[in-house]
Amino acid sequence: MTVVQRAKLLLPEGTRLVHIGPPKTGTTAVQGAFHARRREVLAQGVRYAGRSRHSGAAVLAVGGRPSFQRDSGPPPMRRWNDLAGEVRRSTEARVLLSSEFFADVEADRIPRIADDLGRERLHVVVTLRPLSRLLASQWQQYVQSFMRLSYDDWLDAVLNGPPGKVTPTFWRRHRHDELIERWAAVVGPERMSVVVIDEDDHDQVLRVFEQLLGLRAGTLVAEDDVTNRSMTLAEIEAVRAFNNAFWDAGLRNALYHRVMHFGAAAYMKQRQPKPGEPRIETPQWALDRSGEIAREMVARIAPSGVRIIGDLEALTVVPASGLSGDRKPGVCIPPDISAAMATGIAVVSGAARGDARVNTLVEAGGAIGLDAIPRASGAEPPGLHRFGAYPLAGSIGMRLASGMLRRVDRLIGRGWSNGPQAAGPTPPQVDVAVEAFDRWTASAELPQATRERLRSGALAGRRWAKLSIDGDETCIDPSVAASLALGVLVESGLALEAKDGRLRAARLAWSEPPELAVVPSPILAGVVVSRLLRDIARRLTNR
Repeated sequence: MTVVQRAKLLLPEGTRLVHIGPPKTGTTAVQGAFHARRREVLAQGVRYAGRSRHSGAAVLAVGGRPSFQRDSGPPPMRRWNDLAGEVRRSTEARVLLSSEFFADVEADRIPRIADDLGRERLHVVVTLRPLSRLLASQWQQYVQSFMRLSYDDWLDAVLNGPPGKVTPTFWRRHRHDELIERWAAVVGPERMSVVVIDEDDHDQVLRVFEQLLGLRAGTLVAEDDVTNRSMTLAEIEAVRAFNNAFWDAGLRNALYHRVMHFGAAAYMKQRQPKPGEPRIETPQWALDRSGEIAREMVARIAPSGVRIIGDLEALTVVPASGLSGDRKPGVCIPPDISAAMATGIAVVSGAARGDARVNTLVEAGGAIGLDAIPRASGAEPPGLHRFGAYPLAGSIGMRLASGMLRRVDRLIGRGWSNGPQAAGPTPPQVDVAVEAFDRWTASAELPQATRERLRSGALAGRRWAKLSIDGDETCIDPSVAASLALGVLVESGLALEAKDGRLRAARLAWSEPPELAVVPSPILAGVVVSRLLRDIARRLTNR
């Protein structure tokens, strides 16, 4: 084992540092900090490659992995060619490229990646956490990516079943010894570093990256990103119920990722969980099994010749389960979680635009309000710093195009309608859920006509509910939460329904992350123009 003192971490000038994850090991913290401090790190001779926080589409393209934005096929290869070209052409002393999607790349594609980036100057860094701490977070991430398995069933399949039976990317990412071996076979173990995340020091990973790249201590600051928090058990079970309803209705991957993965789930995470709200707990048998696997992995990583930064043995830690037994209790959904999911779908569809207040969500009487858009000169709505000027300009164009096509769909939909069909009597727990939804849309200050239309869609969505538990004013069946959200999806115009109940995505079904979706197009246009003018002024000044 090669344990490196932090004072000796600095990589040689000319290094292209590639951070390959895997997911849930501090990647979001690293990417967010570097993206927010692009100018500061560039002034110190470090380029953070790419225009956005995470150049995921480019890595999916070179890895041949399906795009989140399409129902089939990877993103266009030009995304990777552009990114690799930026890295090769860089004149800065050091370059960082970070994407956890590199951990999903098959072995036969790694040589192409290394050559495109400049193999002779490459150094690969892997960040690792104990496997026992990754199980719950990875399951909920898979659920937010359209998986429908329960936690117990997923654990059994992953830990007891043959590798790749379900979520095949899990072991490709998290068989950490094999991940390191795949990349070391191409770049060499002497050009790889493994950073063991210190669970007691949340800034440790940023300090390590500062030292690897020669940045001044404290240059990187962790972002306060509430959308990266873990979901509670009830929240993720509401999403899982929505997944089942979405799949049963005939809808598929691309629309799902736009609506849920990058939209409503992020909106839900901005609510403040109530004290005592149950978290996802891993049964002891799964924790013990993960410890056994972790010890196998450490035994292979230790003599591999890669640089080890941190305590490798910390990866074998097995915590005690918070469950009294091996099975979790049944789950019901508090009405405000159901309302959050349905409101999130309304928001990302653009229904909350206009004079709706924006972004920072504040719990108020069981519902969520939106802070006012800053109107001061030069001020931007909070959250837009995550998006570049050109993607924002593209959003304006897509809003116009999708709006026109939605109108066309309504007129010549060949039997498709844009509103849910009539349903039968309303179960009491549906009334409870709809009342909670009313409170949330009221706190978001949606226009009355919009609120009534969305309420009608939510109520009509009850036709998809498959009740299995008796709900009350504090707890509703997961399928009720899912059905209301599906009704709002149809009412928003992102999906169209036929008389037989089948659904399809609207043509050019455009939706946006919550912090972007609520910003009116005129204000968004002002932000784009302001940024472009500032960029032109900087270029003229630097001539």
